[in-house]
Amino acid sequence: MYHLQTVEETEVVVLPRAAIDWGYSNLIEGQKMGRLIAEFYLYYQDDRIKHVFQNGKTKI
Repeated sequence: MYHLQTVEETEVVVLPRAAIDWGYSNLIEGQKMGRLIAEFYLYYQDDRIKHVFQNGKTKI
């Protein structure tokens, strides 16, 4: 179980691993979509870390 707190209205979608695997196998652009999502999160987390260190905060 996870606890999420957001500063703005957010929609969370939970997909079981089987659904993700199905998408990779059966959708024409499934693997490309997965790579784009992973790339987005990489950049997002990188920006968060840079922001934390630039502002001198210790909590991420």
